Amino acid sequence: MASGSGPVSALWTEINRCGQNGDFTRALKAVNKILHENRDDVTALRCKIVCLIQNGGFKEALNVINTHTKSLTSDMIGFEKAYCEYRLNRVEHALKTIQGIPEQTDKLKELYGQVEDLGLPESSYELCYNASCCLIGQGQLSQAMQKLQKAEELCRKSLAEDSDVTEEDVDAELAIIHSQMAYVMQLQGRTEDALQLYNQVIKLKPSDVGLLAVTANNIITINKDQNVFDSKKKVKLTSADGVEHKLAKKQLQAIEINKALLAMYTNQADQCNKLLTSLQAQNPGHPRPVLIQVAQLCREKQHSKAIELLQRFSDKHPESAFGIKLTMAQLYLTQGHVTKACDILKSIEEFKYKPGMISALVTMYTHEEDIDSAIDVFTQAIQYYQSEQPGSAIHLSLVREAANYKLKYGRKKEATSDLEQLWKQNTNDVHTLAQLISAYSLVDQDKAKAYPQTWQFCIVMSFESQNLILLSKHLPSPDTMSFKVDVDELENSHGATYIRKKAAKVVGESQPKEQG
Repeated sequence: MASGSGPVSALWTEINRCGQNGDFTRALKAVNKILHENRDDVTALRCKIVCLIQNGGFKEALNVINTHTKSLTSDMIGFEKAYCEYRLNRVEHALKTIQGIPEQTDKLKELYGQVEDLGLPESSYELCYNASCCLIGQGQLSQAMQKLQKAEELCRKSLAEDSDVTEEDVDAELAIIHSQMAYVMQLQGRTEDALQLYNQVIKLKPSDVGLLAVTANNIITINKDQNVFDSKKKVKLTSADGVEHKLAKKQLQAIEINKALLAMYTNQADQCNKLLTSLQAQNPGHPRPVLIQVAQLCREKQHSKAIELLQRFSDKHPESAFGIKLTMAQLYLTQGHVTKACDILKSIEEFKYKPGMISALVTMYTHEEDIDSAIDVFTQAIQYYQSEQPGSAIHLSLVREAANYKLKYGRKKEATSDLEQLWKQNTNDVHTLAQLISAYSLVDQDKAKAYPQTWQFCIVMSFESQNLILLSKHLPSPDTMSFKVDVDELENSHGATYIRKKAAKVVGESQPKEQG
């Protein structure tokens, strides 16, 4: 174990640093490496649960807790279990978990109160608002909007009972509800409605600097590279005194990233680089600051320098390299280096055999007229699925696509192995059998004759000499066959080599032109 102490120690250092920077995704990757060596490491398991919770993975965290009940006792991980159940709206389970914990700490008592509130009828706008937040976290946006509308109604009704409350007071109290409504609209793609509601909140100038900063930031994300004058005004609201005490580190980093983007869009290169340098110092493994820096370099037409930067980051932080490599491939494509782009895409192991990636690689290699490399992509993918998911729909679909591709580009001999594999999976597939016999008739006529053992009726295969009679015991009987044949389609299909012979010229007669 001594030899492994160094790497493990380095991983714990990485976890601690990532936790301080709020980068729980990267911390989780480091934790998983530790658990790969020792799956029952209690400290690592607890860290994994915290990382999952911080990233909103409540179901996954609960699954880890329930899988390791012997190692993770209720007094050790009870709060996290109850919190996950609470966030998943499992009120009764959460209450039961809290009640079963021997030592009732202050944070447990606070959570118990929140869970009880969630289980009670939503008789106040605060409870309705809290319920909507849970629904947003679960992706249930329509239901969340309904809760927010109910919260607004209850808020107005509650404040109307106080004769001293003015309309301005009501609007101020509704600001947080309206900002959350706008956020739901933004997630639903209703950006115009969201923008209008966000701006209404800004005009009220709420005293909560955290609410003001989040609302202004969300307006900037809608504006993107448009309406930059408005964004420059809004960005000032994200830097008000006290914001750092109101928002989580992750929220503050998101605001800084948007500031860098805005600086790039407004051609403030120095300010953009300054912000990015600060972000990278806080979180060296986060890819987004690097991607913004690359975009800035591309705006300055420094594509080679941008690719070098991406390559360095990819080498140093392979666990965060997916988006980086996609950007590298895109840059190579814009420069016309298609083969280099393919090499980069093939190096993304976790997506190497995805149908979309296979399709993209085959298309690019075909564009370069590199048919061998395109076929190699098919071959490797088929071997992968043959090993991992033999006979699955995606496996057989790839085999068929490979066969069709090889037939299309004249690789009929190579196509026969794919067609054989397909036909063996379904010996009633007459179309595949016909393709197979046709392919063999072009590359190995003896094999074409020998492949079917008995013959039942005639198919004319060639007009060059005597008719080649090919019949298969696997083909349906004449009584059951439909002879609705599209001759043009057959002549144009992959593998067809019949060429109609012109009649010999007769001296003195004009010859009509062949049609088709």
